[in-house]
Amino acid sequence: MENKHTYREYKLPNGETIKCTVAFKFLLKLREQNKKIYKKLNDGILNGIGEDLMDSVSILYGAYICGCYAGENGGEEAIMNESEFIEKIEDDIAGVFNACFDLINKKKN
Repeated sequence: MENKHTYREYKLPNGETIKCTVAFKFLLKLREQNKKIYKKLNDGILNGIGEDLMDSVSILYGAYICGCYAGENGGEEAIMNESEFIEKIEDDIAGVFNACFDLINKKKN
């Protein structure tokens, strides 16, 4: 069963849509497989994105990887590296911030 409140679709400026999640089972896998990205995501969520603009990118990138672990975005084989991801999001600051807030705030049904 899908945890709908933990998935967020983010539309890249090129029109492509990616699915992101911060579901705990995928965060655990991220922590085990990529401690650096997990730490950035974790610090951004726990300390807030007001400290550094790139914190929001780290949250979204980590959640994108978790989406890949969930079988979305082409699966694990298709995971972009961080530089590729940053190139794809271009300068969509508002979109990245909104995606982060949606990911960490539970949707009401």
